[in-house]
Amino acid sequence: RSLPRTEKGSNINWLFEDCVTIREWERRVQAKQETLETAMGELLLRRIHKFLQRKAINGGGPTTTQELLDEFDDLSKSDARVFNEKLKSIAKFKRGQWILRS
Repeated sequence: RSLPRTEKGSNINWLFEDCVTIREWERRVQAKQETLETAMGELLLRRIHKFLQRKAINGGGPTTTQELLDEFDDLSKSDARVFNEKLKSIAKFKRGQWILRS
């Protein structure tokens, strides 16, 4: 799927329109990056929650760290910090297993 075109016919003109300085352009790029990171973090949070919830509902009991590593092995090492933060925000580690917080 392609990005919508602006009146000037370029997909990236929104980055440059009304920018007086390079610093302003850098601020816009940074804001877009932060928005993307926030959205990706929320998607990861939902994915972790669904996995833990599904496992508990299906009678699988609490989840071990190894099960989480196996389920989320598609994430890059650079995502590890965000994954850890999101996991700890919705689950607690007790007796070697991850359990959704109530």
